[in-house]
Amino acid sequence: FSRHVSARLSQPASSRSRSPATSPAGSGDHSASARSAPSGRSDLIAAKAGIDAQNLDGGTALFVAASSGHSPVVMHLIDAGADVSRRDNNGATALVPAAALGNIDVVQALIDAKRDLAAQSPGGYPALVEAARFGQAEVLETLLAHGARLEDRGEKGVTALIAAAANGQVQVLNVLQRYGAQVDARMDGRHTALMVAAMEGHGDAISALIDAWPNINLRAVNEEGLPALMLAARAGKAESLQALLRAGADPNARSSDAASTTAAILVAEQGRTDLLLALIDAGANVDLSNRKGITPLIAASYRGRADTVSALIKAKADAGMRDRDGNSALSIAAKRNHLEVLRTLIESGVDVDERQKGGTTLAMAAARGGQTRVLALLVEMEADVNARDDFGSTALMQAAYKGHIGVMNVLVGKRAALNVVARNGDTALMIAAREGHLAVLSGLIEAGAGVDVRLPGRLTAAMVAAQAGQDKALSELIRAGADFNAFDDKGDTAAMIAARGGHVDVMKELIAARADLDANNLDGETAASIARKKRHGEVLALLQGESINPPAVQSSTG
Repeated sequence: FSRHVSARLSQPASSRSRSPATSPAGSGDHSASARSAPSGRSDLIAAKAGIDAQNLDGGTALFVAASSGHSPVVMHLIDAGADVSRRDNNGATALVPAAALGNIDVVQALIDAKRDLAAQSPGGYPALVEAARFGQAEVLETLLAHGARLEDRGEKGVTALIAAAANGQVQVLNVLQRYGAQVDARMDGRHTALMVAAMEGHGDAISALIDAWPNINLRAVNEEGLPALMLAARAGKAESLQALLRAGADPNARSSDAASTTAAILVAEQGRTDLLLALIDAGANVDLSNRKGITPLIAASYRGRADTVSALIKAKADAGMRDRDGNSALSIAAKRNHLEVLRTLIESGVDVDERQKGGTTLAMAAARGGQTRVLALLVEMEADVNARDDFGSTALMQAAYKGHIGVMNVLVGKRAALNVVARNGDTALMIAAREGHLAVLSGLIEAGAGVDVRLPGRLTAAMVAAQAGQDKALSELIRAGADFNAFDDKGDTAAMIAARGGHVDVMKELIAARADLDANNLDGETAASIARKKRHGEVLALLQGESINPPAVQSSTG
């Protein structure tokens, strides 16, 4: 409602020159110049010179006078035969601004001049709606007494009751109730007066509606499936929310749309702790989730609302609950770099090493994501830097895979194990070599990672670099003393692996290091025969030019 029509309900129609706050209103107690028309004007009226001429906004002299609250001028114009039914470009007659200003004398004169009151409103701005929105109770009663129709609607289908509710006009609401206004009528089929009052924050209007219509439906929902309480919650309107709770609105009601959300979730994601506490005091279940499994705690964590998270923890919210994707409040706070929320949750007792899918810890996820500050906080809160997931991987391996040197430094500084071997045979050093992350590779070597650590018969870091075509990584490993002649359980050496992959630059590094190029694997193949078989001509040319040279380093036995 606020996005579409609140401007229209809180300001006079565009064709009016003043608002009720700045224009004269009431019975015509105006200046002397307004009370008596100048003789020139009287003569003009008498001559009826262009009396119904319209300006660019479609307003006539009568409309302008009524909009300005000049009662004597209005009376002169009516007496001179001005057309009281003439409409401006917005479809409004002079009665509309007069009603909005509360000028009862002008209103009465215009009514007397045009007995068919209902004919003045269709297609434009009904005077009754304008009187209601500006709180002109006396004018409203006058209009109703002369046949104004309660069912007449203004822009967006606004009724007088909805207009009064939207602007907190309690006295007008009571008048409309006496005349039989329908409290369940909706503007454009969407919002009732109660819903509008809730969104606009008019607690007094809500109370007046509930008192005047005891059977009002507090559970009625708009086209989004939201009842008045949730509309107040979403709009962050404390007075509305409290008034509805006092009237018995259900704090645990769910929206009827696909989201199936609650008021507590709506205020939690906004960080409106005050509204959340009001809901909790009224009996809201802090662990009630929406259809996606999102609880108020998860919603607050996602938005980084540390104060709200703290309040929910104090209210005994279950921090172990997870959404449909397996995310907890803690994991979401970590993913979104909400450090204050993260600290709050951990200090409340949430397990800093809680596991996600695949056995991943928060430290592993932070390492993979390059979240140095998150990881530093987790380490500070005593997270296990050497925890392993279901595949035997560690946080250090995750950092090596993504090349996050800052994360690696944090982990190395906390004495993370450097030589852990995952189930697939990888070490952090191998991963850095395979991915070509030279800074991480050098950092690991400098920190003391073993360059030849491997599972029995599996690939060494040098073989991994050769297989991936990472010549610079291989060069770094060779400088660190890696055994480039070691062989795996098939008898393959780094040279054979490079030949199979056709990696020319890798082969150049091995030739420069005087690797054994004539070794045979278990199938009797040499690097040259493999290159020939795979048709890697450039590699074969290199090998044929160098294979007569004896190796400088003795081959490992495995």
